Amino acid sequence: MSQVQRVITLINDEKAPRQARRAVRNALLAWEYGEGVTDVATLLASELVTNAIRHAPDSVRVKVRFAIRGEVPAIEVHDESPATPVRKAAAVDAESGRGLGIIEAVATEHGGRCGFRPDAHGKWVFVTLKVPHGP
Repeated sequence: MSQVQRVITLINDEKAPRQARRAVRNALLAWEYGEGVTDVATLLASELVTNAIRHAPDSVRVKVRFAIRGEVPAIEVHDESPATPVRKAAAVDAESGRGLGIIEAVATEHGGRCGFRPDAHGKWVFVTLKVPHGP
């Protein structure tokens, strides 16, 4: 599999993370990735989209691009804010503030990485995974 990808555009609201999870899950299963990889990717998609809707509230839409490049799954989320993502040190009892840390830890655990790229209309925040293909 050299490169396949899908892009979806979501309204920036509380339904967006669930819609992203469903779309990424369906695509990875169709691309014959197993449940374990699919579960990890859907978690990451949900965290990326949640961060976008929380930290770029002026964005009307959020784009989610998920692709297989070589054998490496990648998930990218675009919002219209130029602000750089910042990893926070959340208090032990905090109810939020761990999203980017979770994304970084899960990506690293699965041989991947995360980062961001600014563009003329905001930024793409991305994560890759180096995981086996197949069930």
